Amino acid sequence: MLSLLRHHPGYLIAAIIVHLVFLVLFAVSFHWTERAINPLPTLIKIHAVAESPPADLPKPNPPPVEASPPPKPTPEPTPEPVPEAVTKPPVDTVRAQQEAQRRLEDERKKVLLEQEREKQRRKELEKKQLQVQRDEQLRNEKSFRDQILAEQKYLAQEQKRREAEQFLLQQEQKRREAEVIARKADEQQKQTIIDKYIALIDQKVRQNWYQQPSFNKKICILKIKMLPTGEVVNVAVVSSSGDPIFDRSVEHAITKSSPLPLPPIEAQLFDVFRELNFKFGSDS
Repeated sequence: MLSLLRHHPGYLIAAIIVHLVFLVLFAVSFHWTERAINPLPTLIKIHAVAESPPADLPKPNPPPVEASPPPKPTPEPTPEPVPEAVTKPPVDTVRAQQEAQRRLEDERKKVLLEQEREKQRRKELEKKQLQVQRDEQLRNEKSFRDQILAEQKYLAQEQKRREAEQFLLQQEQKRREAEVIARKADEQQKQTIIDKYIALIDQKVRQNWYQQPSFNKKICILKIKMLPTGEVVNVAVVSSSGDPIFDRSVEHAITKSSPLPLPPIEAQLFDVFRELNFKFGSDS
């Protein structure tokens, strides 16, 4: 019953009104019962009427009577109000009224208490909702800050990665340039060694070549096949000077000059001298 009244306070108000109506009806019925038992006294009004004389008698001339002022009308007596009998309600009725009043007061206190509790619950709910909103706002702000920090960290890492890639590209470029420079220097050094030993071969061949006056301004190219020891295996004319005698004299001088001077093995240049195209010309 209390839970029903707590959720529907209109029922309690309706019950209170019904009880009050019953109490008013009870008091009115009791009052009318007393009036019926003790009725009020009834006043009877008596009016005096003068009897007129017979019509056939002669009327004597009345003596002149001085006019007198008309009599004042006698006021009718006003009935005094009869006071109503004051009756005390029975003791049971008083107790019932007091009990009903007490119950109404208790119900009113319960309603007020329930309203106060409901108000407190609403405050607590609003407080919790506000706290939830604040927590959600803090989480959103933290998430936003974390997102910004993550983006900044990613951008920093990306910058470092690009810088590292750029550094590696520069290092690779420098390495390639150094390799090219080293290769050129090595090739130049090898070419210097090749030119040196070709000059030594030319010098030795000339030492074993017999020059004649008819060999002036003669040039021929011969292919010399050699062993790693410098020994001549074969000599063949690749480009003739136009003078067979000159070509054969150079060929004979090369064979006679065997073994020819070669670079050391650690120079790794024997592939150049394995089959050497040797150009030989007269000095004049």
